[in-house]
Amino acid sequence: MDTVVALGNGFDISLGLATRYSDFLKSKIFFSNHFSNGLFDHLVNVKDINGWIDFEHEIYEYALTNPDPKVFKQELQELCNVFHNYLRSLDLDAIDRHSHAFKFLGHHLSKRNGNNKTIILNFNFTGGAAWAINLVKRRLGADFNHNYRLIYVHGSVADEDLIFGVNDYVELPSEYHFIKKSANRLYKPTDVHRILKTALKVNCYGLSLGESDHTYFKEYILNFLKFIEGHQEFKVYNVEEAFDDIHYQLGELTDRNLSQLRSSPQYEFIDVNSTDNEIDWQLPGKGRIGVGGKIK
Repeated sequence: MDTVVALGNGFDISLGLATRYSDFLKSKIFFSNHFSNGLFDHLVNVKDINGWIDFEHEIYEYALTNPDPKVFKQELQELCNVFHNYLRSLDLDAIDRHSHAFKFLGHHLSKRNGNNKTIILNFNFTGGAAWAINLVKRRLGADFNHNYRLIYVHGSVADEDLIFGVNDYVELPSEYHFIKKSANRLYKPTDVHRILKTALKVNCYGLSLGESDHTYFKEYILNFLKFIEGHQEFKVYNVEEAFDDIHYQLGELTDRNLSQLRSSPQYEFIDVNSTDNEIDWQLPGKGRIGVGGKIK
């Protein structure tokens, strides 16, 4: 059976990429394109008030207060274009090869997995994961023998198919239907439910498991609880500061049955900044790394 690695924005942040929406809103690229656009103004105001921002939620909130869907659609497209340009400007060569995220992915991919497969569900737009994978493959050379598939759930900068919007369950006036991700012309459906359902192990790295993720993970989490004595494995990798919020979200995903999830030895929250959770692996340089991550 497959192993699923689900990557959220925390993965890119650990790599050293400035991919927080707050980074984008204070960038030169954003302000150089900050012309007459009410959506831009709304996002800046919310960020200034709260100190952080949930783009998808604020797109929804702004849509409900905007009386002209044609104007809003144009503003949303402008935002998507500028954000695309910002992400393209990020220097992937500056990725931290000693970061926990890089070691996590490199160590995992350096192992042989035989007839099994690792499916990497990348919820990010950037090429950070692909860059890291390609570097590991080049350095390992003939020793690389890992069956994997990388899927961009919401599109990618490289393919120029970024999708901003809300999930299907969000109720909207019919004239704003276009802000649903599935209604976007660039939408490429991925059967995340099937992928998770057939997975033996699921590792979420840097994923908030917030409301926008519930549509993907709700069914999996409830099924996990039903077969909690089985051989499935569910691990959440994130920073300690996210512990409370993630477990609030897991409480919602388990229909307020968090205690059953946390009592399972198959579930684990891993603080990526803790010295107890350091990964003993490094990118092969002068030496080379063999199967299992050991330097030869």
